[in-house]
Amino acid sequence: MIEINKIVAVVDLTSRSVRIIEWGKTLATLANAELVLYYDMSGIEAMKDYANLFAFPIKPDVSEEAKEKARKAFENELRDFEGNYRIEYACCDVDGLKKIIEEENPELTILPDELYSLAHKISTEALIIK
Repeated sequence: MIEINKIVAVVDLTSRSVRIIEWGKTLATLANAELVLYYDMSGIEAMKDYANLFAFPIKPDVSEEAKEKARKAFENELRDFEGNYRIEYACCDVDGLKKIIEEENPELTILPDELYSLAHKISTEALIIK
């Protein structure tokens, strides 16, 4: 039998992330594993870069606002989860995802299908959710 102690789930604020969280909760409950949600901040960082490039005004705390909005949304989805979880924030390009996997050392990573091409570049089993 495969032992699963930690699951990393890469999420954002899309409806697909609700399914990723549901898969994560179910598998973490069955395996009595820790669930680590990584909120993909790539879109926020890209928006900040775009705003700076074209001199558009942007709130200085936009990243913190995004983190707080995400935290509230994810905690709402996790309200019925009795297991151990935490929420982390990162950008999930190939290097960022590799770093997350190296730091967390999970047995399973749950990815949205748009990150499918990164699955073979990480050192863990991957579950792709579409």
